Amino acid sequence: MIWYIIIFFTLFVTDNYKYKNRGVYVFLVACIAIFFCFGYMCGSDWNDYEYYYNHREFIGKDLEIGLNIVFRIFQFFNTDFWIVNSICKLFFFFVTINFYSLFTNRPFAVAGLGMVMTMCFMLISCPMRFMMAMAFFLLATKFYIERKRLYAFIFVIIASLFHMFIIPVAIIAVSAILFCHSFSSIKTRWLVLFYLGLYILLMKTHVTDNLFNSFLFLLLDSDELKAFALSYGDKFSISAFLSVGRLREIVSFLVIVNMRDSLLKNRYGHVIFYFAILSLFISPIIMGMSTMFRLNIFFYSFVDIALVIILYESFIKSRQLITLLRCVFISIIFVSMVRTITADYTFIPYTNSIPYIVSGHLPYSERLEYNKKAYMERTGHSYNNPNE
Repeated sequence: MIWYIIIFFTLFVTDNYKYKNRGVYVFLVACIAIFFCFGYMCGSDWNDYEYYYNHREFIGKDLEIGLNIVFRIFQFFNTDFWIVNSICKLFFFFVTINFYSLFTNRPFAVAGLGMVMTMCFMLISCPMRFMMAMAFFLLATKFYIERKRLYAFIFVIIASLFHMFIIPVAIIAVSAILFCHSFSSIKTRWLVLFYLGLYILLMKTHVTDNLFNSFLFLLLDSDELKAFALSYGDKFSISAFLSVGRLREIVSFLVIVNMRDSLLKNRYGHVIFYFAILSLFISPIIMGMSTMFRLNIFFYSFVDIALVIILYESFIKSRQLITLLRCVFISIIFVSMVRTITADYTFIPYTNSIPYIVSGHLPYSERLEYNKKAYMERTGHSYNNPNE
């Protein structure tokens, strides 16, 4: 776990060296990229993708056309899967950092605030199809914001070739051009009342069930998919309301809404504010759903962007307040990160693929069980059956 802690705090200091010491900056960026993009036996999805990649008879059957094309290109050159895996991760990593740089001079601080959802989930767990789709969608959004609409449309199409879930995200994202400026003028008290009302409404869990049965299920074509999309880890309850994640979201909402003036001075401030608040309204509705949380990953990045602009780039007079808020958010995210990476076998122990790419890989079956065995040694329970 120590490597996650080191990288977490490194993310918050890396931007400081961009202009002060270029050599240190490049070194830190390289360390961060190597850590996130060359994970080996950690993660939850690599085994399926490695199996598909190394068994060509499966290519084209169970994967979207985008990843099929990527795999076939690298298979033509007999490229090691783990090199392919790392190239895809590096692509997402640098596209994401470049996207953050469009809005702020501290993109790595944004990555630090997004340590759990963006960095750990997308790069360590690595749902490769969705990760690649999101990378191309970030490029599409960048072009869209820069008013290069044709390029934006092309990249949305490319993104959808990797994962169709990008389509509803794109549809919602387009609403920014229609509503972002008028949305920014809504008074703080009304936003707070709506947000509080949403939480009170969701205390009755059947409200969420009805919402998805009547609306989002229109996007799904089978009862099995519907049941899967609406499966809960935890229903919305008082205990969920008081969780670390909910605390982070509520504090984020209050900070962004009350300090919006400094945010709206940013060139793209209205878009950032709209997406950030939209994300904070979406999050409690889809909380705990096994798949639907991905709908919000793109929008939630704007919460992190908004917070970095407010906490690091604004000229708010009370520096003590800003320092306190920085400490609060870093502490909340640190606790959330520790809880996430220790919850199961996915993240620890961390292993890196570079030594194995150079010297040779361990057997697939051994790698498949490596983190699960470590989880059993750490907790005394089998991951497949916690009661054992």
